[in-house]
Order: sequence, then C-alpha cells, then structure tokens
Amino acid sequence: MGRRFHRNFESQRSRKQNTRERLNKIIIFCEGEKTEKLYFSNFKQSTRCEIKILETNAKDAESIVKEVVRKKDQYDSKDIIWCVFDVDNNTNQQLINAKTIANRHNVKISLSNPSFEIWFYLHYEYTTRYFLNNDLIHQLNNHISNYEKNKNVYHLLASYEEVAISNAHKLVEHQRNLGNEIFSRDSNPVTLVHELLSNIYKFKR
Repeated sequence: MGRRFHRNFESQRSRKQNTRERLNKIIIFCEGEKTEKLYFSNFKQSTRCEIKILETNAKDAESIVKEVVRKKDQYDSKDIIWCVFDVDNNTNQQLINAKTIANRHNVKISLSNPSFEIWFYLHYEYTTRYFLNNDLIHQLNNHISNYEKNKNVYHLLASYEEVAISNAHKLVEHQRNLGNEIFSRDSNPVTLVHELLSNIYKFKR
C-alpha cells in the first residue's frame, strides 16, 4: 500500500511539474517594426509553452532593455524574457550598457547587425560582408522577390532554417575571431536570432 501511494504521488508530482513547464512563457519584446513580430508569431503553434510577442516604445538598445526590466515584475519568475533589436543607429556605449543591464536582470538579447534582415539573408548565403541597411535589403531581394519590411516571409524561409542557424553560428565565431565585441557596431554583420530559436525549440511539441 505504501509503495503504491508513493508511486501515485511521484506520478502526480511529475504531471504537475510537466504542466508548470508547459505554462512557462517566452516573452519577446520587439522594436516598433512589425518584421520581427510577424516572424516570431509563426512559432506560437509549435511549442508547449506560450509565446507572447510585445512591442516596446523605446528607440535605442539601452532604453529598450530598461523598459523591459521595468515590466519584468509583471511576469512569472520562470518566464523567459527576450529583447529583440537591431544595431541600427545605436552607439557602442548604448549596446554595451544594454548587454550589462540585461545580464544583471536575467533578460536575454537577440541582436542583429545591421538589422533583422541579416537573419533572413543567412537562410540563403553565408557572408562576412559589411552591410548598410539599404544595401542588405537590396541584396535580400536577390533571394526574396519584392522583399520589404513588415512582410511575413516565414513560409519562404522555413525549409532553409538549419542553414541559417549554421551560418549564424559561423558568423558569431568569425566576429569573435576578429576580436570584435558582438554588442558593438564593429560586429557587422552578425545576428543572435538563432539563440532565441534554440530557446523556443526546447519547448517544441
């Protein structure tokens, strides 16, 4: 009787733990552009946890992280919170400050340099070429006809995702081998979107 009760108790506890894990959220704060929000919304149905995508009104990396930290208490301590932003016009000091504040408050950052479109580009080609935003959009049009921001292109990218993840890893290593700080303007091009995807896929159905 005692053993049966113990087994039942352990089974119930295990189910409760699994339930709590499924209820954990991944909270993704994005900049004002819809590009990132549209992209990550495609993963909502494929995970055991809830993915919540929110917009931040802040205009620079440091302010974005500070805003997210202020809102962090609204969420469960087990929720995983990400900031997604581009290098754009941020200074090196703003980027380093954003990284420092995020690390201090257990907030994760998915940075792209110069912009989120470098993640899209890596689905098709590996490159270490320096990009300006307009040039990157122009080059991306060689792979995605009539590409423009705020357009959901996930269906065109999905089958190349493993290529993009591999290329993103290589690009991070390339920048580190050059001695470049990832959270700086010097790391062009680079993206950490693959790290956010890795986090999402830990909860894949």
